[in-house]
Amino acid sequence: MGFSEKQAQVIVSYKNKIGGFKSKSDIANCYVISDEKFQTIAPYIRFETEQTIAADSVKIEAVFEQIEINTATKSELESVKGIGPFYAKQILALRKDLGGYYSVEQLKEVYGMTQEAFEQIKPQLTVLPTEINKIEVSTAKFDALKRHPYLSWKQSQIIVSQKYKSIDSIFWSNLTNSGHFTESDIQRLKPYFK
Repeated sequence: MGFSEKQAQVIVSYKNKIGGFKSKSDIANCYVISDEKFQTIAPYIRFETEQTIAADSVKIEAVFEQIEINTATKSELESVKGIGPFYAKQILALRKDLGGYYSVEQLKEVYGMTQEAFEQIKPQLTVLPTEINKIEVSTAKFDALKRHPYLSWKQSQIIVSQKYKSIDSIFWSNLTNSGHFTESDIQRLKPYFK
């Protein structure tokens, strides 16, 4: 097809990393295939359809063991199709900064995560919010709060200055009324405080 040996190796490696080519756009996204080259080979690219598979009396069923992202190790994350060493490292880094995930959707916030990559890995992952390391509001320190990805310096200062003893509706109402927290901020923060 006119690719060098090195290009061919990159294409095969990319194919394996994304769990196989499922569409022409998967192939077009491989960085060693230029737009011009893709236009040349596109008419020759074919995929087996479900009808073809059914006609051959072959049933292919994808079975994924879901990985719980709050307790997964780096190697467990790397076992997920679509998560390589880079994404595994970024997922673990954000998990540490947040104190855990309350939703798989939060993986969209992982550095470098594309929508396509997220859609590929989402069905293979699950989350147990009970595994979150929650912040004890009565003993929270400013330095610890300001490192949380969902809190700004000013927001951290407001929480510490109020000397809250517990989390209740008054706590959340006071934060909203401070003018420094949006409703979206409050919803993102609720799973992280106790």
